[in-house]
Amino acid sequence: IGVQLDSDGDSFFAGGKVGIGSIFAGGAASPSQKLHVSESGTAALIDGNSNGNNPILHVRDRADMFVALFEGNRAGDTGAVVSIYHNPATSQETNRTFLNFQMNDSGGARTTYGQISAFIDDHTDTTEDGNLRFSTVENSTLTEQMRINSTGVGIGTDSPQTILHIKGAGDKFRVDASDGTQILQIQEQTGQIADILGPNNK
Repeated sequence: IGVQLDSDGDSFFAGGKVGIGSIFAGGAASPSQKLHVSESGTAALIDGNSNGNNPILHVRDRADMFVALFEGNRAGDTGAVVSIYHNPATSQETNRTFLNFQMNDSGGARTTYGQISAFIDDHTDTTEDGNLRFSTVENSTLTEQMRINSTGVGIGTDSPQTILHIKGAGDKFRVDASDGTQILQIQEQTGQIADILGPNNK
């Protein structure tokens, strides 16, 4: 038995489930979950004012680890996209977006142990540049470990000068192999292979 809530058929109760959308009008379709929202275009918008501590949307799995699934299934598409979009009233080069990986510490406090963040280097229309930062927590402080920008990849530096720039104290680069095969090949097609520099570029 279904109960239609308005004459346009936008809301429909069926078997303890709620369907929202014109496809449920007159019982033509039945909601497949406790809440099933279906419509052309944007089917649902959750809008609120956060204080920085409480999320606008909280999805919780009380039994296992499978918390969320985002699925794209339009015929002919080659993939699916999930976007994190920061949309302030005025665009600034200080705008950024974050993806935090959080678990509790020994005191039960929610702690960010890893983070991927995107920042703007240049937000000029048609010449935009950005960078992606990978951070992990060290002694309770979130510390940047790697940065990718328009120049290259920086490990231990936030300003890579080449395609791959590694900087830091102690050993910087190590390659191990245990099967007896070649472990490193450096190939140059047009000229000099490498410069090895010591203190004072000597």
